[in-house]
Formats: sequence, structure tokens, C-alpha cells
Amino acid sequence: MNVDAGILEIADLLGIQVTPSRMAEIESDLQREIESIEVFQDARDAIALLHEHNIATAVCSNLAAPYGPAVKRLLPELNAYAFSYELGVIRPDPTIYRAVCHDLGVVPGHLFGGAPQAAMIGDSPRCDRDGRL
Repeated sequence: MNVDAGILEIADLLGIQVTPSRMAEIESDLQREIESIEVFQDARDAIALLHEHNIATAVCSNLAAPYGPAVKRLLPELNAYAFSYELGVIRPDPTIYRAVCHDLGVVPGHLFGGAPQAAMIGDSPRCDRDGRL
């Protein structure tokens, strides 16, 4: 998830031999999966509500390269995207959090005062709560 590459490139990088027919099958399955991704309505509602209040939104995700364009297509209204495959690091590495904060114009770790603030909403206590800036 921290390499900007497709399935064939990853297989080559790992020294995994895959026949062309099997690779075509895997890539077809992956494409079907990507096309099936949907954004939950409550997430769309939350993003819209935040934007109504001039609150910027972003995705900060440990994500394999084939999924990034789909996320950007599904959520074009976000203000920033920080993907592990683009940055070469995965959460909870501070680099990914710093990158999304930078793109949002937020000072990491700033809780009070005049600087803009950030809140992380996630699904992994280890990566989202325990990661350090």
C-alpha cells in the first residue's frame, strides 16, 4: 500500500510469476470491485454538512494505487487526499498526517488558539487514534 504501482508491477517487484491469463482475470476482478465501490449516504450527508459550515474535508488512507482514482471520482468535493501509495508511507506514520494537514492548511497538533484545527475520524484505533504527529 505504500508503492504507487498496479498489480503486475507489484507482482514483478515481489518476484511473483503470474500467467497472462491469470493476470487478466485478477485485473478484471479488481476492476469489478473498484466499480462496485459506493459512498455511504451518511458520509455524503456529513461531508455536505461540513462544507455548509465552511469546514474542509479530506481522505487520509492506507490505500493501494488502483483505488485512488476511484476515491477521487466518488468524492470530488473533498479538499484534499492523502494516499499511502502516493506518499510512500502508511498510517500511523506521521508523514501521511502531516501531508494532509499541509494540503488543508492546518498546523498538526494545534488544538487551541488562532491556528486552524483538524479532527481525524477513522476506523482503526492503532492508526487513527494512536498515530503520532
